[in-house]
Amino acid sequence: MKKINITRLWDIFISLIKSYMSEHGMTQQDMADKVGMQRSHLNALLNKSDGRPLTAYYLLKFIKEGVIKVDQIRDGKEEKAHEKEFWMQAKEAENLELLGKIARIRAEGVDFKKFLEIHFPNV
Repeated sequence: MKKINITRLWDIFISLIKSYMSEHGMTQQDMADKVGMQRSHLNALLNKSDGRPLTAYYLLKFIKEGVIKVDQIRDGKEEKAHEKEFWMQAKEAENLELLGKIARIRAEGVDFKKFLEIHFPNV
């Protein structure tokens, strides 16, 4: 996922992050802590300053924590099949309630993969 370069979305990414921080009275350190990255790296992403591209790996951190919604940032211009797959996974990742239910089902010993194969064999 680190290899999925989505720098075409960088400006909207920056806008969404800064808006979220402003609306929630957050510092860069607060945001970095929320998504699990170093403040210096967040600063570099927000300023496009360290030469690293914006990748799906970093974007997913913000999606998982509810900072960015897929529908806010996705432009529908997937360049490759693996990017399209990323967006499907990201959409699922933003549904934390569903992920929690899946975790509870697994904790009860249910083989979730087998459950899906039985109930949704064509998926």
